[in-house]
Amino acid sequence: MLDVRSRGPAEWTDERIAAMKRMWEEGKSAPQIARALGGVSRSSVLGKLHRLKTAKRVTPGARVPTKKKVKGERPPRPMAKVPPMDSAPIGLPAEFLDIGVDVTHLVGSVKITELDHHSCKFPLGDPQSPDFAFCGKERVPGRPYCLDHCHRAYVGFRP
Repeated sequence: MLDVRSRGPAEWTDERIAAMKRMWEEGKSAPQIARALGGVSRSSVLGKLHRLKTAKRVTPGARVPTKKKVKGERPPRPMAKVPPMDSAPIGLPAEFLDIGVDVTHLVGSVKITELDHHSCKFPLGDPQSPDFAFCGKERVPGRPYCLDHCHRAYVGFRP
């Protein structure tokens, strides 16, 4: 057998490359090849094998590439059932507010400077509007909103 160990800095001679390819095809691992060649690391062996475009080996437990699914048209997803709004932003015409629920008790006029730790911080209206306000009612402990606005903001809210 030829001595393919290097005596100085590693050089990829034709002889060392042939030995590396042979050991790779025999099923030896990159660290085993690096030790046999001497003067090279596992990473340099893998890099050289990659640059030489040698065949990849399937390792036990490795993911086997699957065929990509062809994207086609999907059937439309059903829309989620949204519960009716229990309040409406300030400034909407009266015809938009007729939803069969009394929302007058939900409309607040607390400015941001008037909010405290116990106030509902549910925004009402357009933040760019001068009449923008917050609910201001007493909030649910552990939540930033009052009970009415918790029901509106959180899906399946239970106090």
